[in-house]
Amino acid sequence: MMRSLQIFLGLSCLIGSSAINSRLLRIRSEIDDDPSNSRMTNDMETFGNIDVSDYVSDAFGRFLTEGSMSMPMSMSMSMYSETENASDGEDKSSTGGSGNAEEAPPTPVPNPTQPPESDSYSNAGTPENENDTDEEERENNNSSNEISPDNNEIETDTTSLGGSEGDEADTDPPAETDPPTDDYVCGMPEINYYRMMYGIVVTRASTANDIMQLGSAHSRALDWIVHHDGAVICPDNADRVVQRYVMGVLYYGLDGWDWNNCRAEEDEGVCDYVRFMSDEHECSWYGVSCDENDVVTEIKLISNNLEGVLPDELYRLTSLKKILLEGNNILGPITSSIGALTSLEAIDLDNNIMSGNLPAELYALDKLQVIDLNNNTFYGELSQEISSLTNLQVLMLEDNEFSGTVPASSLAQLENLVVLQLHRNDFSGSVEQICDVIPDRREDYEIYLQFFTLDCFGDSARVACNCAACGCF
Repeated sequence: MMRSLQIFLGLSCLIGSSAINSRLLRIRSEIDDDPSNSRMTNDMETFGNIDVSDYVSDAFGRFLTEGSMSMPMSMSMSMYSETENASDGEDKSSTGGSGNAEEAPPTPVPNPTQPPESDSYSNAGTPENENDTDEEERENNNSSNEISPDNNEIETDTTSLGGSEGDEADTDPPAETDPPTDDYVCGMPEINYYRMMYGIVVTRASTANDIMQLGSAHSRALDWIVHHDGAVICPDNADRVVQRYVMGVLYYGLDGWDWNNCRAEEDEGVCDYVRFMSDEHECSWYGVSCDENDVVTEIKLISNNLEGVLPDELYRLTSLKKILLEGNNILGPITSSIGALTSLEAIDLDNNIMSGNLPAELYALDKLQVIDLNNNTFYGELSQEISSLTNLQVLMLEDNEFSGTVPASSLAQLENLVVLQLHRNDFSGSVEQICDVIPDRREDYEIYLQFFTLDCFGDSARVACNCAACGCF
């Protein structure tokens, strides 16, 4: 409870309104006098899940520095002080907390973390001029360890490791990977190990076509986890295979070798934590947090020079609660696959180069508390289905290319909204329905909609707002 109070009071300081401060102090006094006041207690505990103080700070800072012509009555022009986000005490931070170690061979192979030198990427350990001379050896190994569709034991194992009915995967591995040897991995010949790992990946994470693509992030991630990863994850731990593979795709797909912090190469870049792609458990890598079961719940790589299309494989980490990737050079859309993240509480992708319509699946993630997509090129309409996000506290869509009528009636149903930024878009219409609920809403929830911005200033205003709460641009 005290932590919730601290967060709640910190929020009022950031907003900088003396009127709000006095109201919050009164609430604190009332709760101290009457701890059974469940409505105010629940309001404060709502902020215990996601610390929205930085979002309010950012919104207020933009308002002051970018220059609004009409300031909301509920805010003052006094300076505000920035605070650090509170760490999530339930998750393991990126500075520690590793998972259970897997049994590994005594001599791991170094990680292939360098970027491809050309479009015709060749994996370490398979010089291109030896392809012909090794062909006969590969054929002999394949014939001695052949796994055919008639091999019921292998089929059963692959299905139990995540394959779904009717999801048929090519059992042949990509040609670009290292040739198998007579070595044993996880108690099986290396070729059997590789085919098992390949089967897990193509049935639970990526398509066979993606993996077969020469030099793709998918093929490089699979090659790394099978041939070069010192952790050596066995096929009987399919969930861990998928999780570690997805982290590899994220690294290769977003140019990890050029990251500012904690790139894989030990002699380059800055890193006070465990580097990406190390042999340590992925839960201990920089920017990654996990729960008590070593399942990834948060990826936080802010302003780290990530560049490329956000891999769809990210949405295979179905326990993710927070995706915090602002301030990078990430391209592409938010795809419909995000619908798999039913535990998602915060998605922060502002200040990137992303585009596209917001998928319908996003509006079904009813645990969402923060959506921050400022300063991208997203377009299309904001769906009336936004009303389904009943826990939403922060909706920041500033400086995009959204259009259509503001879904005022749906937004008015979001009783927990604190920040709503819609300016510098092509929205039209009126927000009268939102204005109508503000007085009554603030009687029950005093910080309701304390920051509300629209393109509503002057004769050329595209959105009509008839209440003092609007900050007009």
